Amino acid sequence: MPRLVDGAPLSTTSFIQQWVRLSGVSSLLACAERTGIRVGIWGGCVRNFVLDDRPILEGGRSLHFIDFVDPYSDVDCVIDRADDWPVIAQSISASVAYAGYHRWEFQTLEHALSSAGNYTRIGAESFIVWHQGFDGEQQPKISIQSLEGKVDALLESPIRRAGIRNQGDQVIHEDPWQDVFDALRLSRYFLQYPTELNAEGHAFFPDRQRVQKLVDNLELQKERGHNLLRFDLTVLDLLMTARALPEAIDYLRNLSEFLPPSLLERSSIFAAARERYRPTSVFLGGLVYRQRNRDGLQLRLLTQGEENLSRGGIKSVVPWTLIWSLGTGGDDCCRHEDFKNGVAVVSWRSLNPNITYSQTQALELAPVAQIARNTPYGEAPNVAVASSGKILSIPGIVRVGASLTLRFDHAYMAQFLGRNVQMSVGVVDPEILK
Repeated sequence: MPRLVDGAPLSTTSFIQQWVRLSGVSSLLACAERTGIRVGIWGGCVRNFVLDDRPILEGGRSLHFIDFVDPYSDVDCVIDRADDWPVIAQSISASVAYAGYHRWEFQTLEHALSSAGNYTRIGAESFIVWHQGFDGEQQPKISIQSLEGKVDALLESPIRRAGIRNQGDQVIHEDPWQDVFDALRLSRYFLQYPTELNAEGHAFFPDRQRVQKLVDNLELQKERGHNLLRFDLTVLDLLMTARALPEAIDYLRNLSEFLPPSLLERSSIFAAARERYRPTSVFLGGLVYRQRNRDGLQLRLLTQGEENLSRGGIKSVVPWTLIWSLGTGGDDCCRHEDFKNGVAVVSWRSLNPNITYSQTQALELAPVAQIARNTPYGEAPNVAVASSGKILSIPGIVRVGASLTLRFDHAYMAQFLGRNVQMSVGVVDPEILK
């Protein structure tokens, strides 16, 4: 159910009172104060804050606002002028804890307002939370701007759809891809928060006739690769955030009847989810990362059919994930650079509904890597040498929801060891490292 304060839905005042208690918000306010540039947060982070009823203080620690970002999603920002982004982005990177482990995507306020009617959304993601520094008494200056309607009305009915009124009054998109994304977006929300009422009483699917037009331009349209990536990432987020995984799988199976086969064949995640998921599976996961020797993001759907989480006698909380850490050679070991190949994101969920993860537990876990094999720079990564058998800490953060998600710097190990490294990544009890 949505976040409540004293048993009542959030209002503008109570939202701000609760939001400012989140870790990281004061740092964001300091960035705005220091640069003179106000920063707006909107989209999934705000939506999940409104709909996720986890207490802000848990185990004596405050949740961070980026704890409300879905596993494979970005932190969505709004600023007034595009030219201000390099300045505020640098300030955020230097001041906001864990900022480097997420991709921050900005839009100008003008673009955010002009595009608000072009896609389907719900009330909880129909406003911008502005951070403008501090007043003369050092009190936070936070305000809320609605994209449509009044803020208090949106907060009172946060699951109500906006931007599209009913089945007979749909937005007619020039791009049929948007029909697909709208259906996936709404379905994600109701699978993630199933206690909320679905006014239509059914799942959301794209218009079959319009989506078939994708067949005509799937090969030629310039945005094909970008849209396929968005599609796969959205499917991954749906699988990793759904409260009940079997219901998410059923939805994808039904959705396949509305989509052209040519699209399904090109979607590695969609095809893998339908083919590899088994009710008898123990874990389902996803890995998204970028490698220096390949273009674009690499996406993998992961499954494990056994409960054994040990590797080399060391037990991880979730299955060990195999990935290459590639360096660029030369003096990598002497000139370390954070996130040289970007951030890798691996998320695992148990198919056992009785196994859950708490944020308090996550904060105590240690991201580690076991070296599987390594190879000198300049040699093909698939040339194996003897395993070193080491377990080493890696820079990363662990966050939880329906799944447990690890964000980590996968290039770090190659730079640290001065060699390309194939490693298995997991999260363990920190006592193991002592």
